[in-house]
Amino acid sequence: MEIPGNRSIPWLRNLVLAAALLLVFGLLVQPLVDPDVYVHLRDGRFWTESHFQFHADSFTYTLPKTAYDPAEWLFRVLLYGLWTLGGFNLLIIFKAVILTLAVGLILRLLFLRWPHTGAVMTGMTIGVFALTSLVFGERPFIFTYLFLPLVLILLERAGTAPVASVNFKQLWLIPPLVWLWANLHPAFAVVFIFLFARIIALAWAQYRTPNTESWSRLKTLILIALLSFVAGLLTPQGWDIYAFALKTPQTPIYMQTINEWLPPNFSQQPFFFILFGLVVVSFFLVFPNCAWADLLPLIIFSYLTFQSRRHIPLFVLAALPPLLTHARRLREHPLGHWKPKLFAEPLLLTGMLLLLCGTMLYAALHGPAFRLGKRTDFYPTQALAWSQSQALQGRWFMPYSWGGYVGWETHGKQPVFMDGRIPFFGEKLYQDYCRIYYGAPECLGLLDQYQIDVLLVSPKNYFSLFEQLSRSGKWALIYWDHVAEIFVRRDGLNKSLAGALEYRVIDPNATPYFNPTQPQAALLEVQRARQTAPDSYLPEFFEGDVLLQLGQFQKGRERLQEVIRKYPDYVHAYISLGQLALKEKKWNQAETFFKSALNCGTEAKNQAKGFYLLAVAQSQQPGRTAQALRSAYRAQALAPEQLEIQKLIEQLQPMQP
Repeated sequence: MEIPGNRSIPWLRNLVLAAALLLVFGLLVQPLVDPDVYVHLRDGRFWTESHFQFHADSFTYTLPKTAYDPAEWLFRVLLYGLWTLGGFNLLIIFKAVILTLAVGLILRLLFLRWPHTGAVMTGMTIGVFALTSLVFGERPFIFTYLFLPLVLILLERAGTAPVASVNFKQLWLIPPLVWLWANLHPAFAVVFIFLFARIIALAWAQYRTPNTESWSRLKTLILIALLSFVAGLLTPQGWDIYAFALKTPQTPIYMQTINEWLPPNFSQQPFFFILFGLVVVSFFLVFPNCAWADLLPLIIFSYLTFQSRRHIPLFVLAALPPLLTHARRLREHPLGHWKPKLFAEPLLLTGMLLLLCGTMLYAALHGPAFRLGKRTDFYPTQALAWSQSQALQGRWFMPYSWGGYVGWETHGKQPVFMDGRIPFFGEKLYQDYCRIYYGAPECLGLLDQYQIDVLLVSPKNYFSLFEQLSRSGKWALIYWDHVAEIFVRRDGLNKSLAGALEYRVIDPNATPYFNPTQPQAALLEVQRARQTAPDSYLPEFFEGDVLLQLGQFQKGRERLQEVIRKYPDYVHAYISLGQLALKEKKWNQAETFFKSALNCGTEAKNQAKGFYLLAVAQSQQPGRTAQALRSAYRAQALAPEQLEIQKLIEQLQPMQP
């Protein structure tokens, strides 16, 4: 489609836009990782099979008599229907198509403000970069990002068009669109911010310069807003849909503990701050000739975004149109007027096209983009299968991000403490969840209060919880892999399993992870763990490491090399093999392993260990003292408190020529 106002090289412009949309689509096609998708699938299946019976919640034991929350019911049923047709891959493609259409609508909206390809693409690039730190999963908000720019386009096209024109009459599409939107996602309420801003601007214009046409436009828009409000009530929630939309952004505990609700951070979202600065400066530069209908949404979404980063997409939608309008006005100003040479635009578009194609090629060859499937290492797949084979009894506690997954996989037969519908559970229950999850001093009492018999937790959980469990002496570790661990009460409903299956020598959460005086017993336990979790690298790594400590170097080396073959990014396997090479005085081989460990992009403490051991390997080779010293300095910068690093530096400094 040729963009209005761009007729000199339409095919090249359209090719650039097509390449941009294809890149967006490819970047959105990534293996499924969002845990909330399982909540939506679980509920969609439940409502479909029960013929939409919104009765008491059956997926949690903490709210057994509470009526089920029917918010987003249409999206959940739609998602489940798509899953039955094409599985998880179809869900990924569906999300990518919806969000790519949303980007296309935003581009169309920006072209309505200023039909200049370079300006629109520059503004859109800043907006996209502002969103790069966010995760766009298969969630109902994708329809908010689709419908909101569509409504804005309808409002923009109506603009100053006569009331009798087709463009103005298309505004009557908004109420039915709001009805559909309200049944898909409660964030439909944001549309009223833009409607009220237009109404206020029209009312002010009518007050200053009364005329019949303006009054007709104002009355029509007010009626459309009222009908849209009524349309929003036509959901299973009724009036509560508006209370739900307003309540969640004002809940402090969610904004303090949930990552997507945290305030934006310049180190993580720098382009949001850049975009905010640009749009604020642009308002000052064109003042007072700015569109006041743009100001109210910008103020509201700026405030909400500084409270919570999850509102960045809405801020981008509120900020980009006025930014383009102000840029156009500044461009048309006599001081800013500049006519580019004839060849400048083809060169600019050609450069954009090459950049987009290069980015697509890089994204396809590196990283998760342009790939289907789902990430199984995010969920306790093996732990859940094993627990079902053992018929564990009683109430379970687990991270809320796994609650939907467990409900989906067990068909609702395993009730959970909490799942991803956090506002549904209320602040009190969520506070208790946080006290358990973060290992607060009162966590053991809460486990007793809620009569919890099984803990399904991640090894990346806060260590204070593991400390509390260990000190109490009431909980036994009976399963572990690199994704999940299972603890049961020693004197609870699973007492017999605790006695038979408890890991008494191995503790994957401790350092060292086994009692050095019992290496043979440790070997037997890690071999048992390998049998219960055959697809996990952690028991296999522990087995190789224990074999090395037993002096069985060849077997240990083979086991660790097998770990690297299966999981080439597991840093600890490289470090253990490098340490073995140091013992065998194979300095070059040790250096290779330590460099491979550093290339895994691991956390700072492992990076520090890798640079320290690399410095040790380099220091043993003739003429490598300077390199060893540089590696030691890098280790010291990452872990200045490590005395062994300082000692190595002191040994190397006199040896430097």
